[in-house]
Amino acid sequence: MNIRRNQLCFCGSGRRYKNCHGALEVTGLPPDNPAAERPAGAGTFPVRGAESAEKFVRASQLHEQGRLERARELYEAVLREIPDHFDALSALGVLQAQRKNLQVAERLLRQALQINPDSEEANFNLAAVLCDLGHAQESLSFFDQTLAVNPGSVNALNNRGVALAKLNRPAEALADFKKAAAITPDDPGLLNNLGNCLNEVGDFGGALDYFDRVLSVDEAHVGALVNKSDALNKLKKYAEALPCADTALVIAPNSIEAFNNRGNALRGLGRFEEALASYERALALKPDYADALNNRGNALQELKRHEEALASFERALALEPDHADAHNNRGNVLQELLRHEEALASYERALALKSDYVEALFGRGNALRDLKRREEALASYERALALKPDYADVHLNEGLCRLQCGDFELGWRKYEWRWQIEQFALPKPRFDQPAWDGSQVDGGLLAWGEQGLGDQIVHLGMLPQLAACARRLIVAVEPRLVPLVQRSFPNVEVVALAEAPGRKDFDRQVPLGSIGGQLRRRWEDFPKERPAYLQADSIRSRQMRDQLAGEKQLVCGLSWFSTNVKVGTHKSIRLGELRAMLSVAGVRFIDLQYGDTRDERAALQREAGIEVAHIEEVDNLNDIDGVAALINACDVVITVSNTTAHLAGALGKRVFVMLPFTQGRFWYWHEGRDDSPWYPSARLFRQPALGDWASVIDRVTRELKEQLSPR
Repeated sequence: MNIRRNQLCFCGSGRRYKNCHGALEVTGLPPDNPAAERPAGAGTFPVRGAESAEKFVRASQLHEQGRLERARELYEAVLREIPDHFDALSALGVLQAQRKNLQVAERLLRQALQINPDSEEANFNLAAVLCDLGHAQESLSFFDQTLAVNPGSVNALNNRGVALAKLNRPAEALADFKKAAAITPDDPGLLNNLGNCLNEVGDFGGALDYFDRVLSVDEAHVGALVNKSDALNKLKKYAEALPCADTALVIAPNSIEAFNNRGNALRGLGRFEEALASYERALALKPDYADALNNRGNALQELKRHEEALASFERALALEPDHADAHNNRGNVLQELLRHEEALASYERALALKSDYVEALFGRGNALRDLKRREEALASYERALALKPDYADVHLNEGLCRLQCGDFELGWRKYEWRWQIEQFALPKPRFDQPAWDGSQVDGGLLAWGEQGLGDQIVHLGMLPQLAACARRLIVAVEPRLVPLVQRSFPNVEVVALAEAPGRKDFDRQVPLGSIGGQLRRRWEDFPKERPAYLQADSIRSRQMRDQLAGEKQLVCGLSWFSTNVKVGTHKSIRLGELRAMLSVAGVRFIDLQYGDTRDERAALQREAGIEVAHIEEVDNLNDIDGVAALINACDVVITVSNTTAHLAGALGKRVFVMLPFTQGRFWYWHEGRDDSPWYPSARLFRQPALGDWASVIDRVTRELKEQLSPR
């Protein structure tokens, strides 16, 4: 999910609007000689009327004192007497700009320039007004005219840089700021602007240098503190960004940008509730702050409050329809809500606004993949990688997409990018021994587990072939799997995963998830004969079978939900939804589900009179060896895609696996088939449409009844 950076907080060096009457002095104008030579820089007075000249001088003095209303009256009095009085038009234009009457200011300054088109001050002031009116492109020509008269005008260079930044031309803006800073190298405003431009072009380290220079001159410079926190957030240095934002808020308690940046830092630290509160503070001060609404939506999404997140993104877009980040993030939350067509449209809109938006290309690829438009998905991933070749998430998702389609050769190579993605896999242990490259090992080879139980079980199916590649094989797995794997592979040394990094008695090492890149590069690499590769405790299994099997009853193990944090809800079913299946006569259903299922089983018993038996002596979560024995005691297993499915398949038990339409259907279930190359005893039942569990349950129920028919 992307955080949109703060609006650029540019500040000028000196006054933003320049008054051309600043050098006027009353003593420079003898009342009996209005045409006398005036002090340099005092403006050009027409020879008409000493009284008007006196009014103008008085207006200028009032203007300098901040008495704007009285100054306005006198400027207007001068203009009634002399409508083409350049100085009065120009000064009144500045006054109206200061009072935020920008359209009036624009008209007055244009009139002044008709009289004196080469005036440095009037050109500058009109350019500044146009920039504030949102006409940054038009303002450039007037800044250029100012610089033609005075190439060393720091104000013109600085504010021209501001206009270029508003036009999303940061490299050109940077050049102007550097020219200005060469003239006034210690100006905090210019240094801050330089930092902002570097922030804009992605040179966050360079930006920090400038913000630190500002703060060395003025430690209370709120703009630099805010911008430094923004740059640190982009560098993912959230713990450093947070105190910068907090310090800014001590100095300026109502800084909406500081609250927004503080929220970004807290979100990066995983403190999502606090981040949300910080965004809410920004929005209390400025309800139409589109960036804070966008970031608020991201925090809500992290908190799994997807509908609220969607509403926040849509509020941001109502205020700022061309907010590319909000379109992208809206696409992300629509993906979570399984509204893939709408998500695709959001990503397309983000890309229409910003064609090189790699995150939107990534999201677009994911939406297309979930819509089963895989060739288009791969093309979108490839476009993203052309722009950002080291984008690990794209490489991995492309790899998963290719593995799902059976393109093992490239899929496995891309799968290696998983190590570059935070929270995808377990932390990678550090080994002194080199990685296995597929060649024969004349010594010890360590294969070590990663990710969850199900993933480890899938890859363990390749151990018989892997064992032939080394004189001695050591396998390190999740501790709950050790007894089961040791029994199943008596010629392999099996240890708990935590023991592996400290061992020195092997020559090569390989993650279990990387074995396929050497042993399963094509469909033809799967052995023709694929017997069960896990062996349950036969004595324990026989005891359970004696306990479970009634006269002429089929024993069916049952598991119906996944606890996967990211996609578990998409591949889970409520027990009550299985009522028609559970009503099949002649079947005894056994609870294989890990976790506490008491309430669901009790409700089913109470409401439908259907019992799903639970074996108390087996801890379905922690006693994996016991679960394997229980599965082995069943005649058939019905499950969603979770650890139970992998255990049943690896044990060679007849298993019906119910799969979702898109999210939650992992790569190893592949596409376009109802069998599994990894588990020959498995039968796959896929949702034909998004959320359609009913038809899956109906087909599985019919298949279950077939199991009861005489053979």
